[in-house]
Amino acid sequence: MKLTAYGKSIYSYAENILKNVNLITDTNSISSNNNFYVATYPSNIMSWLLVELYQKHSGMIFSHQQDTVG
Repeated sequence: MKLTAYGKSIYSYAENILKNVNLITDTNSISSNNNFYVATYPSNIMSWLLVELYQKHSGMIFSHQQDTVG
């Protein structure tokens, strides 16, 4: 498999999301809320990244909603 130029840009955005997970986790540890909510356009890449995120932080509750603009 090879990413297209568009896929590479989306992957770059996803990498930034994962880099900032620690900030989100730190903020979350201040409160008692252990939930992570995210809404995206339909994307297999986002689903894959969220699975990876869940595997690293299985104590959190994840909610992912996909939708389109229309």
